[in-house]
Amino acid sequence: MKKMSSALAVLIAATLMSSTPIWAKDKDSVELPNRVKEAYEEVLELVPEIQKYENREVEVYDGIYTITLEKKKREYPSATIEINEKTGDIVYFEHISNLEESSNPPSDELAKEKATEFLKELLDDKFDQYKFDSIKEDAIHIRNDNEDGSQIDAERDVKRVLFTTENKNVLNIGVVVDTEGTIHSVLPFLTEEKLDQKIRKSVDRLFEAIPELKEGPYRVMRRDRNYENWSKIPEHSIMREQIFFSSDNADIVIDNITGEFNH
Repeated sequence: MKKMSSALAVLIAATLMSSTPIWAKDKDSVELPNRVKEAYEEVLELVPEIQKYENREVEVYDGIYTITLEKKKREYPSATIEINEKTGDIVYFEHISNLEESSNPPSDELAKEKATEFLKELLDDKFDQYKFDSIKEDAIHIRNDNEDGSQIDAERDVKRVLFTTENKNVLNIGVVVDTEGTIHSVLPFLTEEKLDQKIRKSVDRLFEAIPELKEGPYRVMRRDRNYENWSKIPEHSIMREQIFFSSDNADIVIDNITGEFNH
């Protein structure tokens, strides 16, 4: 549906090994687990506008509920919410509501203020482990072919507000703030100190050999052999963990133990 451009080198995503999509026109007809439901309703309260989006699709991946809300099926405006079933944590949030070209990003002051306010409400006490790091200029590219034959192709200048944490078990967070302080997206991201150095060195060697592959963003996925659903499959239980780097230009698979390329 869309293609986004970003200055970040890598983004983190949940493991996407198998999915069971469930389409529901009635937004209340799909029963969500309690923790997922609580987190979902919290986002609805934070962003009342998306409560008006009548079409809802729920995709269940291994431990991750991805909820997509749209005003009209397969068209913008829309919102995507990813929630960890076990913890109720928000893994990813994106709200595409501004569909016009814009070269007028928010000021650094406004971007920081709105990003901080949103994260405090979203994370509650967990926000205390984060600290403001920096603000970067960025752009989002929105594309879509609508069912009526019309097209959306717009680029918007935005600000990306970065928050970091010293907790090695928790990823840093980036908040994309659009014009007038509208929250476009919230997503964890990897930095070099959060990524195993064997993996980082392997990727750097590849980028040095093929510079054009540096263009991102890259989504990083981990195929974990210890994951409860993954390890139940005998032939998978003996496989090593793998790190997947995926972008519009390349798919890179690295052994998470040795740092060697698998693909």
